[in-house]
Order: sequence, then C-alpha cells, then structure tokens
Amino acid sequence: MQEPLAGSNSLALAIGVMTHPANAAMRGRARHTWLADALQTDRHRSVAVVARFVVGNQFSRCKRVQEALAIEHASFHDIAYVQAPDCHKGFGGEKVHAWYAYALATWPEAKWLAKMEDDGMLRMDALTQLVFSMPRDVDYAGFMQWQATCSLVLTPMPGSRSEQPCAGCWAGYFTDTHARKPWIRRHRCTSVNSFGTQIWPGSAQCPAIYHAPFACGPFELRSVRLAITVASCKYANDYFTAMSRRSLALQQSANPQASPICSSTDGSQGHVIGRCIGNSTLDLVDLGDHVQKYAIDSQFPANGSAGVMILHPLKAPNAAYWSMFWNRLRKGVPFVPKSMMRARVALNASQAQFVSWARWTPPRPRHEL
Repeated sequence: MQEPLAGSNSLALAIGVMTHPANAAMRGRARHTWLADALQTDRHRSVAVVARFVVGNQFSRCKRVQEALAIEHASFHDIAYVQAPDCHKGFGGEKVHAWYAYALATWPEAKWLAKMEDDGMLRMDALTQLVFSMPRDVDYAGFMQWQATCSLVLTPMPGSRSEQPCAGCWAGYFTDTHARKPWIRRHRCTSVNSFGTQIWPGSAQCPAIYHAPFACGPFELRSVRLAITVASCKYANDYFTAMSRRSLALQQSANPQASPICSSTDGSQGHVIGRCIGNSTLDLVDLGDHVQKYAIDSQFPANGSAGVMILHPLKAPNAAYWSMFWNRLRKGVPFVPKSMMRARVALNASQAQFVSWARWTPPRPRHEL
C-alpha cells in the first residue's frame, strides 16, 4: 500500500483537466457533475483531492477568449495556467507535460497526479478508493495500450532544411500481448507511418523506434515518483517543444493531406515516459476497457454498469446528452470494482517486454456520495 495518509488534510491526488480556453460550456458541465464530487471529497473521505482546469499561458492563437477566461477564473478559482502554448490541438502533449510540472510545484505534498480531459467524466468515489489502495510499487495507471515512436532528432535532415517527419505506430492493446508472448509484437511496428509513407528505423529520419505503454483516452494517473522523473527529463522538454513546433508547421503547410497533429496527446506521454525511464522497469495497472467506456449506447447502455469509472462522451453535443450519461455513470448503480491487470514492464532500447503480470482487484468504495 501507499504510505498512510496523515488525516483528512493530506492531499492524495491533484487532477488536471485539459480544456481549450474557449470551452466554457464543457467546463460548466463538469463543475455540475463529476467535479462536484471532487469538491465533496474532503467531507466524505480521508483522501483529499484538488482539481483544476488546465490551459496554456501562451494565448497568441486565441487572444479573443483571454478576457472571458480571466472572468471565469475570478468566479470559480479553478483554472491553472501552465507554461505551454494553447488553442491548437497539436499543443496537447506539451500542455499535459506542463501540467505535471505545475502540479509538482504547486502541491508538493500530493501523492498522486492525474490528467483528465474536459470531454470525459469519472466517478470520484471509485478513483479515490483506487488511489488509496494502489500497490506501493505502481507508478502509472490508465487504459493501457502500446505505441512505438521514433527517437527525437532535432537537427535538420541531411541535404534538407526540413525537420524530422512526424511518424508513429499503434502497437496494440495491452492485454493482447502478454497471453501469447512476454514481449511486444514488434512486427506491428517494424516501421512507422508518416502520412502514408513508411519510415524505417536506422534511417536519418528515424534512428530508432521505442516501444512503450501509454494510457489511452481522457485519463491517466502517475505517482509523484514518475511525475518527477519525467518533469525533470531534458528529453521530454525537447520532445514536446519539437512536437508543438512541428504540428504548427503542418497546419501552415500547403499540403492539404497533412494532419495538424505531429503526435497524439496520449501516445506522446507514453513515448517520453519510456525514454525518460531509460533501461529500467515500469510498474503499472491497466484499468482495461471495462473500467473506461465511450458514451455510446453500445458500450454503456441505459442500465449502466457497476464497474465503469471513466466515461468519454467525446464532446457531448448538448447538456442533455451529457446529463443523461452522467446519470447512467454515477446515479444508476453502486460502483463495484472489477479485476485489473498489474504488470511490470522492462523498457529497453527499441523493445518493451513483460517481466511479470497478475490480476488485481481494488477494494469496494467504503462510502457513497
């Protein structure tokens, strides 16, 4: 178990909710639903939680919303301005990275740090119990999947003034791999894709491919140990700065087929975690697809599910839609935790490998809000 918490004033968790500065409606819905649970945590549990909406403090691309955002913050006092650009989807990875640095400096007493998104919702009764019961050696949790990304090259490509192309590969679901082989199925990512062009490792464009797990979707959880390691890692700072710069260049390019995103927000976090840890092991918990669902009837029907903690409405079109799925998630049934996978993964150059894995079930919440 984690070190015992010293009473009700101990801060267990700081959650950063990624939001576009103009998404005032989404923030309002969150405040009246799952974030209202977070605000009640102190009165109902020995686990204290703080939550902030996260925006970048560089507004060059959306100055028109700056004044409205300042008024909103003056009313709710729940917006964190982090050292990152904003108002472009390609800046997402850098903003998440900046959140962890901000949280470490602002709440040094916190035991865990988390990232959420404003188009997702979660059950705080389930999350606080998960945090309280997390095994001592676990540093990372989320709906785990595998990715492979080229190592960063900052110098221009030989014979060109162009930067390294954006390229990556999705390498499968976490639970797809360990049952058959203890290593990642590397045939999925023997090369990486860059807008339809295959790039091979060992080339100037891609010196090496690094496999690492990442938390897919709106939620991830990091121990302070892991957060400190990544926040103080020069490679991470260089990588995210480069991804933001290259994403902006893609948007401004004349190529109509170019994506405005150089790397995904989720996958890029896994890449830098793998690189910053180096030749070492990472202990994690895969929440699985039974804990995190999309807000569609086929995945989350009207009668709800007792084991779902995270729901991803994907930019709910209106308040009624959001409220309907929130009621399904939080009001329908008591939360009953299901079995998750706890694993230790060895992260080495160009390969990741399972060292051990086992099923783990957190205890049921002791209180209901």
